[in-house]
Amino acid sequence: MTTAAADRSRLLALIGSSWRTQAIYAMVLLGIADRLCQGDPVGLQELATEVGADQGALRRLLRGLRVLGLIRESDAGFALTPMGQLLNSGDGGESLADWVRWWAGDLQWRTWGALTEAVREGRPMRERFAPASGYEVHAASAGAAHVFHSAMAQLSAAVGPAVIACLRGAAACKVIDIGGGRGELLGQVLLARPETTGVLLEQNHALPTAREHLTQVGVIARCTVAQGDFFREVPAGADIYLLKSILHNWADAQAERLLRECRRAMKADARLAVIERAIDDDSPHEADVRADLNMLVGLGGLERTVNELHALFERCGLRACSVFDAGEYRIFLCRTGM
Repeated sequence: MTTAAADRSRLLALIGSSWRTQAIYAMVLLGIADRLCQGDPVGLQELATEVGADQGALRRLLRGLRVLGLIRESDAGFALTPMGQLLNSGDGGESLADWVRWWAGDLQWRTWGALTEAVREGRPMRERFAPASGYEVHAASAGAAHVFHSAMAQLSAAVGPAVIACLRGAAACKVIDIGGGRGELLGQVLLARPETTGVLLEQNHALPTAREHLTQVGVIARCTVAQGDFFREVPAGADIYLLKSILHNWADAQAERLLRECRRAMKADARLAVIERAIDDDSPHEADVRADLNMLVGLGGLERTVNELHALFERCGLRACSVFDAGEYRIFLCRTGM
Protein backbone atom coordinates (compact mmCIF):
# COMPACT_ATOMS: atom_id res chain seq x y z
CA MET A 1 0.00 0.00 0.00
CA THR A 2 1.34 3.42 -0.93
CA THR A 3 1.76 6.16 1.66
CA ALA A 4 -1.17 8.08 0.16
CA ALA A 5 -3.40 5.00 0.29
CA ALA A 6 -2.35 4.28 3.88
CA ASP A 7 -3.12 7.87 4.88
CA ARG A 8 -6.52 7.66 3.21
CA SER A 9 -7.29 4.37 4.98
CA ARG A 10 -6.24 5.73 8.36
CA LEU A 11 -8.24 8.92 7.85
CA LEU A 12 -11.36 6.96 6.93
CA ALA A 13 -10.92 4.93 10.12
CA LEU A 14 -10.63 8.12 12.16
CA ILE A 15 -13.71 9.65 10.53
CA GLY A 16 -15.77 6.56 11.27
CA SER A 17 -14.42 5.92 14.75
CA SER A 18 -17.72 6.92 16.39
CA TRP A 19 -18.91 3.37 15.68
CA ARG A 20 -16.62 2.15 18.45
CA THR A 21 -18.23 4.35 21.10
CA GLN A 22 -21.76 3.42 20.06
CA ALA A 23 -20.98 -0.30 19.85
CA ILE A 24 -19.63 -0.20 23.41
CA TYR A 25 -22.68 1.83 24.48
CA ALA A 26 -25.00 -0.79 22.99
CA MET A 27 -23.05 -3.51 24.79
CA VAL A 28 -23.60 -1.77 28.12
CA LEU A 29 -27.26 -0.83 27.57
CA LEU A 30 -28.16 -4.33 26.42
CA GLY A 31 -26.44 -5.81 29.49
CA ILE A 32 -24.18 -8.06 27.43
CA ALA A 33 -21.19 -7.71 29.77
CA ASP A 34 -23.40 -8.24 32.84
CA ARG A 35 -24.69 -11.49 31.34
CA LEU A 36 -21.37 -12.81 30.06
CA CYS A 37 -19.60 -12.19 33.37
CA GLN A 38 -21.73 -14.79 35.12
CA GLY A 39 -19.76 -17.90 34.19
CA ASP A 40 -19.37 -20.17 31.17
CA PRO A 41 -19.55 -18.95 27.55
CA VAL A 42 -23.06 -18.26 26.30
CA GLY A 43 -24.45 -19.24 22.91
CA LEU A 44 -25.89 -16.69 20.52
CA GLN A 45 -29.53 -17.79 20.77
CA GLU A 46 -29.47 -17.88 24.57
CA LEU A 47 -27.72 -14.50 24.79
CA ALA A 48 -30.17 -12.88 22.36
CA THR A 49 -33.12 -14.14 24.41
CA GLU A 50 -31.67 -13.00 27.72
CA VAL A 51 -30.69 -9.49 26.61
CA GLY A 52 -33.80 -8.98 24.49
CA ALA A 53 -32.13 -8.58 21.09
CA ASP A 54 -32.68 -9.74 17.53
CA GLN A 55 -30.41 -12.73 17.02
CA GLY A 56 -29.05 -11.71 13.63
CA ALA A 57 -28.43 -8.11 14.65
CA LEU A 58 -26.79 -9.22 17.89
CA ARG A 59 -24.47 -11.51 15.95
CA ARG A 60 -23.26 -8.51 13.96
CA LEU A 61 -22.75 -6.39 17.09
CA LEU A 62 -20.81 -9.21 18.76
CA ARG A 63 -18.54 -9.40 15.71
CA GLY A 64 -17.76 -5.72 16.18
CA LEU A 65 -17.13 -6.16 19.90
CA ARG A 66 -14.77 -9.02 19.10
CA VAL A 67 -12.81 -6.73 16.74
CA LEU A 68 -12.59 -4.20 19.58
CA GLY A 69 -11.16 -6.84 21.88
CA LEU A 70 -14.08 -6.85 24.32
CA ILE A 71 -15.38 -10.37 23.76
CA ARG A 72 -14.03 -13.65 22.44
CA GLU A 73 -15.85 -16.41 20.60
CA SER A 74 -15.32 -20.16 20.76
CA ASP A 75 -17.33 -23.26 19.90
CA ALA A 76 -18.88 -22.99 23.37
CA GLY A 77 -20.19 -19.47 22.74
CA PHE A 78 -19.26 -15.91 23.70
CA ALA A 79 -17.26 -14.75 26.73
CA LEU A 80 -15.68 -11.52 27.96
CA THR A 81 -12.04 -10.65 27.54
CA PRO A 82 -10.27 -9.05 30.53
CA MET A 83 -10.91 -5.62 28.95
CA GLY A 84 -14.57 -6.47 28.37
CA GLN A 85 -14.87 -7.42 32.04
CA LEU A 86 -14.41 -3.72 32.85
CA LEU A 87 -17.89 -3.10 31.41
CA ASN A 88 -19.56 -5.37 33.95
CA SER A 89 -21.80 -3.09 36.02
CA GLY A 90 -21.26 -5.18 39.14
CA ASP A 91 -17.48 -5.06 39.01
CA GLY A 92 -17.21 -2.50 41.81
CA GLY A 93 -14.53 0.14 41.52
CA GLU A 94 -13.06 -1.46 38.38
CA SER A 95 -16.20 -1.02 36.26
CA LEU A 96 -16.45 1.65 33.56
CA ALA A 97 -20.06 0.89 32.64
CA ASP A 98 -21.46 4.14 34.03
CA TRP A 99 -18.70 6.10 32.33
CA VAL A 100 -19.91 4.59 29.05
CA ARG A 101 -23.51 5.54 29.87
CA TRP A 102 -22.42 9.11 30.51
CA TRP A 103 -19.93 9.53 27.67
CA ALA A 104 -22.07 7.98 24.93
CA GLY A 105 -25.46 9.08 26.26
CA ASP A 106 -27.77 11.58 24.61
CA LEU A 107 -26.63 14.78 26.36
CA GLN A 108 -22.90 14.22 25.90
CA TRP A 109 -23.37 12.98 22.34
CA ARG A 110 -25.29 16.13 21.38
CA THR A 111 -22.74 18.29 23.16
CA TRP A 112 -19.85 17.00 21.04
CA GLY A 113 -21.87 17.81 17.94
CA ALA A 114 -21.43 21.50 18.80
CA LEU A 115 -17.62 21.52 18.81
CA THR A 116 -17.42 23.70 15.70
CA GLU A 117 -19.70 26.31 17.27
CA ALA A 118 -17.70 26.19 20.51
CA VAL A 119 -14.48 26.90 18.61
CA ARG A 120 -16.10 29.71 16.63
CA GLU A 121 -17.72 31.40 19.60
CA GLY A 122 -15.56 30.34 22.53
CA ARG A 123 -18.82 29.45 24.25
CA PRO A 124 -19.56 25.90 25.47
CA MET A 125 -22.62 24.02 24.30
CA ARG A 126 -23.85 23.51 27.86
CA GLU A 127 -24.58 27.23 28.19
CA ARG A 128 -27.34 26.76 25.65
CA PHE A 129 -29.03 24.22 27.92
CA ALA A 130 -28.15 25.54 31.39
CA PRO A 131 -26.77 29.08 31.22
CA ALA A 132 -25.54 29.35 34.82
CA SER A 133 -22.98 26.57 35.20
CA GLY A 134 -23.82 23.52 33.14
CA TYR A 135 -24.79 21.35 36.11
CA GLU A 136 -28.49 22.27 36.30
CA VAL A 137 -29.29 19.24 34.17
CA HIS A 138 -28.32 17.07 37.15
CA ALA A 139 -30.46 19.08 39.54
CA ALA A 140 -33.43 18.61 37.21
CA SER A 141 -32.98 14.87 36.69
CA ALA A 142 -32.19 12.38 39.43
CA GLY A 143 -31.36 9.79 36.77
CA ALA A 144 -28.85 12.05 35.02
CA ALA A 145 -27.28 12.97 38.36
CA HIS A 146 -26.88 9.32 39.36
CA VAL A 147 -25.24 8.33 36.07
CA PHE A 148 -22.95 11.39 36.11
CA HIS A 149 -21.73 10.89 39.69
CA SER A 150 -21.31 7.13 39.20
CA ALA A 151 -19.29 7.80 36.05
CA MET A 152 -17.04 10.29 37.84
CA ALA A 153 -16.63 7.85 40.74
CA GLN A 154 -15.39 5.18 38.35
CA LEU A 155 -12.55 7.51 37.35
CA SER A 156 -11.83 8.54 40.94
CA ALA A 157 -11.60 4.91 42.07
CA ALA A 158 -8.47 4.34 40.01
CA VAL A 159 -6.60 7.36 41.39
CA GLY A 160 -7.56 6.76 45.03
CA PRO A 161 -4.55 4.58 46.00
CA ALA A 162 -2.11 7.19 44.64
CA VAL A 163 -3.85 9.95 46.62
CA ILE A 164 -3.72 7.86 49.79
CA ALA A 165 -0.02 7.16 49.22
CA CYS A 166 0.93 10.81 48.77
CA LEU A 167 -0.99 11.76 51.93
CA ARG A 168 0.58 9.03 54.01
CA GLY A 169 3.07 11.33 55.73
CA ALA A 170 0.54 14.08 56.45
CA ALA A 171 -1.21 14.23 59.80
CA ALA A 172 -4.92 14.44 59.22
CA CYS A 173 -7.73 14.54 61.72
CA LYS A 174 -10.18 16.04 59.23
CA VAL A 175 -10.42 15.82 55.43
CA ILE A 176 -12.77 17.88 53.25
CA ASP A 177 -13.53 16.70 49.73
CA ILE A 178 -14.62 19.73 47.68
CA GLY A 179 -17.08 18.82 44.93
CA GLY A 180 -16.43 15.15 45.61
CA GLY A 181 -19.47 13.72 43.84
CA ARG A 182 -20.72 10.59 45.52
CA GLY A 183 -17.66 10.44 47.77
CA GLU A 184 -15.63 7.73 46.07
CA LEU A 185 -12.28 9.37 46.83
CA LEU A 186 -13.23 10.51 50.32
CA GLY A 187 -14.50 7.03 51.13
CA GLN A 188 -11.18 5.49 50.10
CA VAL A 189 -9.21 8.00 52.18
CA LEU A 190 -11.36 7.42 55.27
CA LEU A 191 -11.08 3.64 54.92
CA ALA A 192 -7.29 3.97 54.80
CA ARG A 193 -7.21 6.35 57.79
CA PRO A 194 -9.50 5.06 60.58
CA GLU A 195 -8.58 7.98 62.82
CA THR A 196 -9.80 10.57 60.32
CA THR A 197 -13.18 12.27 59.88
CA GLY A 198 -14.42 13.75 56.63
CA VAL A 199 -16.74 16.28 55.04
CA LEU A 200 -18.13 15.95 51.53
CA LEU A 201 -19.08 19.34 50.09
CA GLU A 202 -21.44 19.06 47.12
CA GLN A 203 -24.57 20.38 45.46
CA ASN A 204 -27.98 19.00 46.41
CA HIS A 205 -28.25 16.68 43.42
CA ALA A 206 -25.20 14.71 44.60
CA LEU A 207 -26.16 14.26 48.24
CA PRO A 208 -28.52 11.22 48.09
CA THR A 209 -26.03 9.16 46.06
CA ALA A 210 -23.19 10.29 48.35
CA ARG A 211 -25.00 9.26 51.54
CA GLU A 212 -25.83 5.89 50.00
CA HIS A 213 -22.27 5.25 48.85
CA LEU A 214 -20.56 6.36 52.07
CA THR A 215 -22.97 4.19 54.03
CA GLN A 216 -22.19 1.19 51.83
CA VAL A 217 -18.44 1.54 52.33
CA GLY A 218 -18.91 1.90 56.09
CA VAL A 219 -17.60 5.39 56.77
CA ILE A 220 -20.79 7.44 57.08
CA ALA A 221 -20.42 7.59 60.88
CA ARG A 222 -17.19 9.54 60.38
CA CYS A 223 -18.44 11.68 57.55
CA THR A 224 -20.64 14.75 57.11
CA VAL A 225 -22.39 15.17 53.76
CA ALA A 226 -22.93 18.90 53.34
CA GLN A 227 -24.66 20.99 50.71
CA GLY A 228 -22.67 24.03 49.67
CA ASP A 229 -21.34 26.29 46.94
CA PHE A 230 -17.54 26.18 46.89
CA PHE A 231 -17.39 29.55 45.16
CA ARG A 232 -19.09 31.11 48.18
CA GLU A 233 -17.54 29.23 51.08
CA VAL A 234 -15.21 26.30 51.67
CA PRO A 235 -15.45 25.07 55.29
CA ALA A 236 -12.46 26.01 57.43
CA GLY A 237 -10.52 23.87 59.88
CA ALA A 238 -9.53 20.80 57.85
CA ASP A 239 -6.04 19.32 57.76
CA ILE A 240 -6.40 18.14 54.17
CA TYR A 241 -8.58 19.45 51.34
CA LEU A 242 -9.21 17.31 48.27
CA LEU A 243 -9.93 18.90 44.88
CA LYS A 244 -10.15 16.24 42.18
CA SER A 245 -11.02 17.10 38.58
CA ILE A 246 -12.66 20.37 39.61
CA LEU A 247 -10.36 23.08 38.29
CA HIS A 248 -10.56 21.77 34.72
CA ASN A 249 -14.31 22.48 34.70
CA TRP A 250 -13.67 26.22 34.88
CA ALA A 251 -11.88 29.01 33.04
CA ASP A 252 -9.13 30.83 34.95
CA ALA A 253 -11.36 33.47 36.57
CA GLN A 254 -13.61 30.90 38.23
CA ALA A 255 -10.72 28.56 39.04
CA GLU A 256 -8.91 31.41 40.81
CA ARG A 257 -12.05 32.27 42.73
CA LEU A 258 -12.30 28.69 43.97
CA LEU A 259 -8.62 28.42 44.89
CA ARG A 260 -8.73 31.70 46.80
CA GLU A 261 -11.68 30.37 48.76
CA CYS A 262 -9.67 27.23 49.55
CA ARG A 263 -6.71 29.41 50.58
CA ARG A 264 -8.96 31.42 52.91
CA ALA A 265 -10.23 28.25 54.58
CA MET A 266 -6.83 26.59 55.07
CA LYS A 267 -4.89 26.64 58.32
CA ALA A 268 -1.17 27.39 58.14
CA ASP A 269 -0.28 23.69 58.23
CA ALA A 270 -3.15 22.43 56.03
CA ARG A 271 -2.61 20.77 52.66
CA LEU A 272 -4.64 21.05 49.47
CA ALA A 273 -4.39 18.00 47.19
CA VAL A 274 -5.25 19.07 43.65
CA ILE A 275 -5.73 16.12 41.29
CA GLU A 276 -5.79 17.12 37.62
CA ARG A 277 -4.56 16.07 34.23
CA ALA A 278 -1.55 18.06 33.04
CA ILE A 279 -1.01 18.45 29.32
CA ASP A 280 2.48 18.06 27.89
CA ASP A 281 2.71 20.87 25.32
CA ASP A 282 5.59 19.25 23.44
CA SER A 283 4.00 15.80 23.11
CA PRO A 284 0.36 15.84 24.25
CA HIS A 285 -1.33 12.50 24.90
CA GLU A 286 -4.51 11.74 22.99
CA ALA A 287 -6.46 11.22 26.23
CA ASP A 288 -5.46 14.69 27.47
CA VAL A 289 -6.41 16.34 24.17
CA ARG A 290 -9.76 14.54 24.20
CA ALA A 291 -10.39 15.71 27.75
CA ASP A 292 -9.42 19.28 26.90
CA LEU A 293 -11.76 19.45 23.89
CA ASN A 294 -14.49 17.92 26.03
CA MET A 295 -14.07 20.79 28.48
CA LEU A 296 -14.13 23.31 25.63
CA VAL A 297 -17.34 22.08 24.10
CA GLY A 298 -19.11 21.03 27.27
CA LEU A 299 -18.41 23.32 30.21
CA GLY A 300 -16.04 26.00 28.97
CA GLY A 301 -13.17 24.78 31.13
CA LEU A 302 -9.75 23.50 30.06
CA GLU A 303 -7.00 21.03 30.81
CA ARG A 304 -3.87 22.97 31.86
CA THR A 305 -0.16 22.31 31.59
CA VAL A 306 1.99 21.81 34.69
CA ASN A 307 3.35 25.34 34.37
CA GLU A 308 -0.15 26.79 33.98
CA LEU A 309 -1.29 25.00 37.12
CA HIS A 310 1.71 26.24 39.12
CA ALA A 311 1.02 29.78 37.92
CA LEU A 312 -2.63 29.44 38.87
CA PHE A 313 -1.68 28.30 42.38
CA GLU A 314 0.78 31.17 42.83
CA ARG A 315 -1.79 33.78 41.83
CA CYS A 316 -3.99 32.46 44.62
CA GLY A 317 -1.36 32.38 47.38
CA LEU A 318 -0.67 28.65 47.12
CA ARG A 319 2.49 26.69 46.39
CA ALA A 320 2.72 23.10 45.14
CA CYS A 321 5.33 21.67 47.49
CA SER A 322 5.16 18.18 45.92
CA VAL A 323 3.92 16.75 42.64
CA PHE A 324 3.09 13.05 42.23
CA ASP A 325 2.34 11.04 39.10
CA ALA A 326 -0.93 9.09 39.31
CA GLY A 327 -1.48 7.43 35.95
CA GLU A 328 -3.44 9.83 33.75
CA TYR A 329 -3.43 12.42 36.55
CA ARG A 330 -0.94 14.38 38.60
CA ILE A 331 -1.40 15.18 42.28
CA PHE A 332 -0.26 18.64 43.37
CA LEU A 333 0.11 18.84 47.15
CA CYS A 334 -0.21 22.54 47.92
CA ARG A 335 0.52 24.67 50.98
CA THR A 336 -0.32 28.26 51.75
CA GLY A 337 2.31 30.94 51.15
CA MET A 338 4.84 31.47 48.41
